[in-house]
Amino acid sequence: MGLSSLVGAVTGKQLAPMNLGAVTPPIGLNPHFIKPTPVVLVMAESRMSFSGDDFTIKDSNGVHVLKCSGRAMSFKDKKDFKDPQNNFLFSLREKTMAIHKTQLIEDGSGKDLCKLVKKISIGGSKYIAEFNNLVGDGKPVELKCRGNLLGGAADILYNDRVVVQISRQMLNMREAMGGKQTYYTTVAPGFDVSLAAALTIAWDEFEHDEK
Repeated sequence: MGLSSLVGAVTGKQLAPMNLGAVTPPIGLNPHFIKPTPVVLVMAESRMSFSGDDFTIKDSNGVHVLKCSGRAMSFKDKKDFKDPQNNFLFSLREKTMAIHKTQLIEDGSGKDLCKLVKKISIGGSKYIAEFNNLVGDGKPVELKCRGNLLGGAADILYNDRVVVQISRQMLNMREAMGGKQTYYTTVAPGFDVSLAAALTIAWDEFEHDEK
């Protein structure tokens, strides 16, 4: 079963073919999360989360890839990302006092690794992500995200090429009652899987701000 068939089966909708070729040279924040083949992340928002911002993140084979935990008492609405061994990777938080809606990815010391800025877009959400390529030459990288939550899909582009594709699962009754979501994020080979997960959750945050 191809990636598009797999995601179509679990989401209940048929998606356009996901021909995500390898990103060369690799780009991202963490070299340990660069994979040689496409990866489908199954990102389920926890129904038992006290903070309301916890996600379990597995691959399509059910293997744990990442942990995302919200800090319930944090005024910065911060979410921590850790590997399966519970090692801290980075955090995602909303920037206060910004002209445009902005989220930041930070390391453990609070240093900015990536800035995500929401742009005005008719009919959907759009944001720009900027960071230095820590898995390559360290040069600046700009990504563009476009899509809308109502349609349940978004693309993340690098140099006008899709490197990450996001699809939201059609809600079942229990999810609808609890306001929880499940996302299926397809990541191109050579693109940081942990960064793709953070970009997915950032898109979710930007979209829900419009509700």
